[in-house]
Amino acid sequence: EASAEYRDVVQWAAASYIALTPASHMYLLESDQGVVYRLGSTKVTYSNSDEKVGTKAALKTVNNSKGGRVSLPSTHPAVTSLVNEEHGRCVVLQRINENQCWMMTSNQ
Repeated sequence: EASAEYRDVVQWAAASYIALTPASHMYLLESDQGVVYRLGSTKVTYSNSDEKVGTKAALKTVNNSKGGRVSLPSTHPAVTSLVNEEHGRCVVLQRINENQCWMMTSNQ
């Protein structure tokens, strides 16, 4: 099944990134579904409206970048909507395509 294979690849990528970097959380964001996957060291809660605002802001920012990777300030709507304050010191977006991106957070 393609969806199971896709899920396995996403889980492997997120777990590998967290294991090999100082990242504390990995989010997979999609324009039509919001946060489709999250892996992290602590529970993160947000409302449906915050999820929509944060996802839209993240995708707009990463799609406007030339290289497809951008660091976000703690005041960015994606950070204030989706990330716990203690893990928002360093937030990086990585574009996958125009409708998807990774968001990595760290407290370091």
